[in-house]
Amino acid sequence: MLETDSLEKANSLSNKPTVIENLAEEYRKSGEPLNKRINPFWIDSLLRFELHNKGIFLPFSYEVTTANSDSLIFSNASDSQGEKLPVFVAANTYQTPIFTKEVINDPGKIRLSFPQKNSLILSNMTATMATTGGLTMVLILCFGYTIFSILRQKKISEMKIDFINNMTHEFKTPVSTIMIASEALRDNEIAEDKNRVARLANIIFEENARLGSHIERVLNIARIERNDFKLDKKPVDVNEMVTIVLDSMALKLQKCNAKTTLHLDAEKAYIIADELHFSNVLYNLVDNAIKYSNEAPDITISTFVKNGQIVIKVADKGIGMSRDQQSKIFEQFYRIPTGNVHNVKGFGLGLSYVNTIVKRLNGTISVRSEKEKGSEFELKFAVA
Repeated sequence: MLETDSLEKANSLSNKPTVIENLAEEYRKSGEPLNKRINPFWIDSLLRFELHNKGIFLPFSYEVTTANSDSLIFSNASDSQGEKLPVFVAANTYQTPIFTKEVINDPGKIRLSFPQKNSLILSNMTATMATTGGLTMVLILCFGYTIFSILRQKKISEMKIDFINNMTHEFKTPVSTIMIASEALRDNEIAEDKNRVARLANIIFEENARLGSHIERVLNIARIERNDFKLDKKPVDVNEMVTIVLDSMALKLQKCNAKTTLHLDAEKAYIIADELHFSNVLYNLVDNAIKYSNEAPDITISTFVKNGQIVIKVADKGIGMSRDQQSKIFEQFYRIPTGNVHNVKGFGLGLSYVNTIVKRLNGTISVRSEKEKGSEFELKFAVA
């Protein structure tokens, strides 16, 4: 068995051409030119077969040249436009020797060019690039939204801290006043003086009412946030409500020497509203006009009918607002800065409450203001 295998191997080795035989064959063909040694038809067929076998169906051009002198033997530009010769760009061109084992004779060289190589690569990458671009945009949007959310949360956190500080200060003042008045009443000497007792009792009553007003404002905003309140809508006389609100604020207006001018020109000035909340809206607007006036407040309230709507204007000659501040005043907890946090009393809830109630009553509110010249709030409601 081993002898048989050895004989077969020896025979197979003896059948293979040796290097000397190859050289002898090459010497025999040394005088034969390269164009006689190659067959254009076979080259073209083999190229197409191998390219298709590799899954490449691009249009291509090729040329056969001598390896030593780079002389053109023949070329195929059948896949190029018209009769133009193929343009071999380095980025799209591949070349290799034809006869790789030739030593003496010119082995020849074939150059293969794919003019549409880049367009094919790009077309194959279109889906990938589109997906990558889409994911990049999503990441950018998510990142932008995250930054926006962080900045918004930071702003809300700062406003809430400011609100808590203001609320503590606003509650502390009446509580301290009530405590001092109560301690004074415990003094036997003061208790015997009826006038002083009456005055201290009045102080306690006013401060208690003030404290209750603060609590009511905070609770109203909490109810609005939870949507846990209902409006008792009915016809309300706007002119009458303005008069009632100003009467209720008479002492406050008198205390700060406020001047009020009324132009109640609206006839049959009825709107559908909640009497309590609508009066609170007017109270907040007048109260703001008092707060944001450096000197004695000068407040003008006007009512008139225009285009089937009742227009209510509350104007003052206070410190006014910048354009940036005008866009923020209806936000919760926002207070116009005046240099001192407690220079202007309040929680920054008043105008937010006003805006919410006006919208719930199907009305609109707008503001016009100029720094150091005052502000004017305008409310519009449909005539009942």
